[in-house]
Amino acid sequence: MNYTTQPRDSGIPYDQFLSLFDDTRHLASPVATCKLGIDNSAEIAALLGDIDDIIAATAYLDEPEQQIESTPAAIVALAVPDVAEVPEKSVTTDQLMPSIAPAFRGLAPVPTLITSDEARKIRAERIVADLIYLHAQGHRLYLNSSVLDGKFRDMMSADALDLNLAREFATLVSSKTSNWSGEYLATSVLFIPATLQVRLCQLATERIRRGRARLLAGEATTRARLECSLRQSGDAKLIRHAPLWAELWVCDSLIKLAVDRRSPQEVSALWEAMTGRKMGRSDVAKKLKTIDKHIA
Repeated sequence: MNYTTQPRDSGIPYDQFLSLFDDTRHLASPVATCKLGIDNSAEIAALLGDIDDIIAATAYLDEPEQQIESTPAAIVALAVPDVAEVPEKSVTTDQLMPSIAPAFRGLAPVPTLITSDEARKIRAERIVADLIYLHAQGHRLYLNSSVLDGKFRDMMSADALDLNLAREFATLVSSKTSNWSGEYLATSVLFIPATLQVRLCQLATERIRRGRARLLAGEATTRARLECSLRQSGDAKLIRHAPLWAELWVCDSLIKLAVDRRSPQEVSALWEAMTGRKMGRSDVAKKLKTIDKHIA
């Protein structure tokens, strides 16, 4: 390393100052003082201070360089605590669409080319979904004590549904040794009203399940009929309402399937369970009358 020590500003050129550095004794003589152009003792003291600094710096540079061993820093391996693997959790349709009834969540029909065990597993999962929805809708009852030795008597009566108990119940009634159909469970075990059965994918009578499948499959055809009727009647500007009217027509038909009569109140509740949107009873009644005009 090279160090250059600059003298304090004495008012003389630096080269001239270095030429006088060889013999510092001359600085104290009148000749040297005159040569440097210094008129007072204060400037002499300042120069002597500069020279002392230079001598000290020179002595430091003349010393042999000390080799400092560079010891690499020790790399300390931090102990990483073992972290237990978190099991992956699948998101259920109950979590994604809690306000949509199980029958309208787009669940595919049970495949035919699967084993019996797989089919029973799917059936059990859908029964659990129905039970969760039923409980959320306020369906409360005590199951008959003769059902599965009374173990599930309080399953649907508590303020909170015990999911483990519900899964056990669904597994047992879907097992190979069980002969309980969804219709028997709906009508004779859980006593589910028909207006609620139309919202459930598994716990419903065969008549309701078949009729619901037919009506849902025909929704697109109903919409097309409405659009055609509106064009023919000169009300083409109302075609934008056809999708909504088709949904209401399906809901109205489902309620008629369940209770054999029209009920705007039940249609309103069913439409909300189907779409997650709300519509008042009076609005539903008006729209149903309009739909009647365009669907013979």
